[in-house]
Amino acid sequence: MVHGTVSRELNVKTARQLANALGRDSIVQMFPELGPLRIKVKSTANEFSDTDIYSMTATTRGYACILSYESFENRPDLVLEASQTDALNYANVFTQMGFTCDVHTSLTNEETVNALERVRDMKALNDVGCAVFVISSHGSTGDSFLTSDMKQIYTERILNLFKDTECPQLRNKPKLFIFDFCRGYYVENGSHFHVTSPIRIQEPLQDMICLYSSSNGFSSYSFTKDGSAFGKALCQTLAQHSHDMELHELYRELIMEYRKVSLAVPQLRNIGFSKKYYFNPVPSTSMY
Repeated sequence: MVHGTVSRELNVKTARQLANALGRDSIVQMFPELGPLRIKVKSTANEFSDTDIYSMTATTRGYACILSYESFENRPDLVLEASQTDALNYANVFTQMGFTCDVHTSLTNEETVNALERVRDMKALNDVGCAVFVISSHGSTGDSFLTSDMKQIYTERILNLFKDTECPQLRNKPKLFIFDFCRGYYVENGSHFHVTSPIRIQEPLQDMICLYSSSNGFSSYSFTKDGSAFGKALCQTLAQHSHDMELHELYRELIMEYRKVSLAVPQLRNIGFSKKYYFNPVPSTSMY
């Protein structure tokens, strides 16, 4: 394991990650890839339930939509090698929690919007306790991210798809959005992108919370084939503590876990998230 100043400055934790960060390809081959995390989610002994707590007692705890962007059109230099590993880690953890999961890889701008619209219209959302959306990509100008065809989508556009009138199946249910990208990291000089802009609406968004891998303007770029530092820290935090910790307690645990390998600080944004939230993970034997 790599510790101390080197670990913090280069956002690395293992010898393989250090060799990757230093560009020592010959040394990288000396260390095996870690691949997906082999972790077991602790199940809750007693379900948390009260009037000031979002109900998470449905048989299917929730639905998770994972959007992972690995490759980008005509830009091999932007490949995110960790995306597949991260997607497996997220799917593993949420499945163990009692969620149903769908994973989408390297979609175009249009495909991304279409996939999210299909989720919005799913009747199965009537029977889940919550919905979780994970987006892992390159951040771009403003609060937006790149799709595989080098177009941008603002996160606000994603949120607006799931306002109450658009998705009544999730009315009064918690909706969690996890954005794993550097906010403002990618800027292409001399190029103009098609931007899927946010939709201006009168109806306020409700029961939403957003978790960003870094604060606005700060780079959290730390991707290797072993998985991103943020993705691993979040999955480990959920596996170890989601059985007995409320969401804001989990956030503090995540900060401490992530601090071991990165200088970036995850940011939590509350949008009408008016109650306490517990994942209440169910007993499961699933594990990669």
